[in-house]
Parts: sequence; C-alpha cells; structure tokens
Amino acid sequence: MKEGFSKVRNCALANALAYMNLIEQWGSGFPRIFRDCRDYGLKEPEIIDFEGDLRVNLYRRTDQTTDQTGRTDQTGINLPVNLTDKENIVLTYLQKRPDSTQQKIAAATSMSLGTIKYHTKKLQEKGCLQRIGTHRKGSWGVILK
Repeated sequence: MKEGFSKVRNCALANALAYMNLIEQWGSGFPRIFRDCRDYGLKEPEIIDFEGDLRVNLYRRTDQTTDQTGRTDQTGINLPVNLTDKENIVLTYLQKRPDSTQQKIAAATSMSLGTIKYHTKKLQEKGCLQRIGTHRKGSWGVILK
C-alpha cells in the first residue's frame, strides 16, 4: 500500500467514482498521506489490514505544550493572554472579592450585568478565571499568568 499499488475492492463503486471524476489517479492516496506526514514532521502512519477491513492510525505532534488549564498550543509555545480593559477590571475586582456574584461585580464596576456575564465567560475561556463550587455558593478563582 505504501508504494501505491491499488487493489480495487468494489469495482462498481470504483468505476462510478472514476466516471464522476472524483478520483485523480489509482493508487495515489497512501503515498500522498505518507509524504505529507513526513513533510509535516509527523510520525509515519500505521496501516493495519484486518482481512478486508482497513485501519489507518494517524499521529499528531508530540512537541505540544499544555498549560495549567489543559489547553494545548499547537506550535509548542504558550502565547501570552491578551486582556481587554474591562477584563482587567473584572479580574482586579475578583482578586479582592472572589466570593462576589456577577450582580455585585456589575454594581461595583458600573458595568451592565450582561457585560459582566460576557467578560467572565471570556475570561474562563482564556483560562484566567474559573468558578470554584456551585453557581449559587461558589467563588471565583483568578489564575495569574
């Protein structure tokens, strides 16, 4: 299979795909997969034949880094998190008063409740803020980067 030898398993399907011009050429798929993996510096794919069934194991890069929130940076470099002014205001307030509700944050910062909900969600997605406990009796954990 690596060399590009093609074994047609379903002649009717192969002929139909060729007729519709959905096949570029016979036997080119696996060599292209191996070439592309090699070009991207990935581990060589593993092809397993189960007497008629076929499985291809593709591998991803192993030089990825994972930050404390479990997110992975595909380049292997953790990029700094860019925060808006409003996000900085919310984080600063929550560092002092982690048990505040979103309504209290809105009142103290003179922002609307909708704005606070939006920015707390964005801060959680960026990994700078997490909710500890339940929504009713929990508190906010600020994660400094």
